Amino acid sequence: MQLNDRINSFELLGKAISSNKDDIHFVINNAVNHNGWFTAENVKSALLAIKDKYLNKAALTAFAEEQKIPTENKAPKIVGLVMAGNIPLVGFQDLLYVLLTGNKAQLKLSSKDEFLSKFVINELIELEPRWKDYIAIEERLHNFDAIIATGSNNSSRYFEYYFSKYSNIIRKNRNSVAVLSGNEEATAIKNLGEDIFNYFGLGCRNVSQVLVPKDYDFNSLLKIFEDEFPILKNQHKYKNNYDYQYSLLLINGASHKASENLLLLENENIASPISCLHFKTYENTGEIQHYLDLKKDEIQCVVSEMPEINKAIAFGKSQQPGLNDFADNVNVVNFLLNKV
Repeated sequence: MQLNDRINSFELLGKAISSNKDDIHFVINNAVNHNGWFTAENVKSALLAIKDKYLNKAALTAFAEEQKIPTENKAPKIVGLVMAGNIPLVGFQDLLYVLLTGNKAQLKLSSKDEFLSKFVINELIELEPRWKDYIAIEERLHNFDAIIATGSNNSSRYFEYYFSKYSNIIRKNRNSVAVLSGNEEATAIKNLGEDIFNYFGLGCRNVSQVLVPKDYDFNSLLKIFEDEFPILKNQHKYKNNYDYQYSLLLINGASHKASENLLLLENENIASPISCLHFKTYENTGEIQHYLDLKKDEIQCVVSEMPEINKAIAFGKSQQPGLNDFADNVNVVNFLLNKV
């Protein structure tokens, strides 16, 4: 299949998943019923982000040119993909890269997200039947040439052992950090809330720790979060985590701040439990950059309005990665073109 044919099929997929069809509503309901962390709003948000960020013909064409993707792949390789399922369709980006480069994808889907993944794959094959020879869903991966596996720190050790003889990309736990100057407007704080609370904080691009100036006043921030994200206190799985973490803090006498939907505590760990947000104070911007450099292997992305912060993403945009926003800053397309 020629590169232009591949790109055209992805454009058609974008139009298909954004249409108001009964089968889309059906699969959304199935996904929500199957996974208590998925909501209809979150699934629709994920589909819209995929359409806008990944399935735009002009963007795909420019990306393919920039990455020097050949017009035709005369010797496609089989790339195994171990998909995560923490947020809706989180593995789509890897699948897109494999197919865009003309390779074949052998998928081990997460049981947490199988309905949505199968739906999107079936839609793509229906629009371009030749993809049927390029996509296989398997219970156990076999006879592949390379592997891209996403999981936890624990599962990554298994992946590293089992897949060590193959060309591979193996991803571990990462989280994201926000840096505040203390001068942010209310709109910026609301947008930061999107980075923290979208998908209930389950994604690696969700902010789980904020860096703030010494003596930062959190009262306004907590009030904005409480007013703008009231749905959190009514989502049973999130609320169960909140109640559990709040109980632990009270039992242990740990210093913290609490609103109705968030627990805030000073902690050096970037990763925070669901319903909790860690914070760390700083005294100067040099201290910030030193910390970010020190923790770079744990950080997926940094959000901030401060011009001093290198490669920061605007507030509210952490869960809207584009084609060039490679997970863990590892260029997957370069891997597929040159190392497989």
